[in-house]
Amino acid sequence: MIDASHRPVLGASIWAKGTHEAATTNSEGFFRLSLPLGSYLLLVDYPGHLARETPVSPTDSTLTITVYSTQPRTKRR
Repeated sequence: MIDASHRPVLGASIWAKGTHEAATTNSEGFFRLSLPLGSYLLLVDYPGHLARETPVSPTDSTLTITVYSTQPRTKRR
């Protein structure tokens, strides 16, 4: 998982809707869920960022999720 600046996100919560499977991203933004074969909707939550719902299917071997801040960008001078 990455943020809008393409930096890894540490500590985001991910769970598969309709299951008890959940994970938390590590310092590199990686997570792993062990799910039976099928299609799922991943729910992603990270403080200060917009919550996301991301569909996944059995053909997805790698997935990149980007989270976006709820704070407005500040202009650089």
